[in-house]
Amino acid sequence: MFIDTADLNPEEQLFYKEGEEKECEEVKKEDIAARIASFEPRSPNAKALLLLLKATLGIQFLLSIEADHCQESFGVVMITDKRSILYSGDTLPVQTMLNYGQDVDLLIHEATLEDALEEDAKKKKHTTTGQAILQGEKMRAWRTVLTHFSPRY
Repeated sequence: MFIDTADLNPEEQLFYKEGEEKECEEVKKEDIAARIASFEPRSPNAKALLLLLKATLGIQFLLSIEADHCQESFGVVMITDKRSILYSGDTLPVQTMLNYGQDVDLLIHEATLEDALEEDAKKKKHTTTGQAILQGEKMRAWRTVLTHFSPRY
């Protein structure tokens, strides 16, 4: 079963759509909760996946959140009855992650470069350690795990 990641994205794409990057506005937690609750996956396969995850693992919502890295880059938000997790994937710090990561139990955020290399991180569309920690603080994440998976290693 093929599922396009964008089928699970509750927002219109902000980055790389028609060659323009758009700003994402800060959204209140109540409004995000309403968007999540009313979200309908865009394809039958995505709907089937969510039904399967709910029945087998108790996952209420699985959303792809657009990241600012390269075309078709997404993080993921997983929400169960008891817990919520946001995994950023590779990205610059972006408001979409802050919006959907409000009060998550666990933030897993890429932290590719040390703070002294912030300009290099910006050019490569990655996050520094300090930026990732700040994202977690702004989200009010209960715990933040810093990581980076690279095909180079």
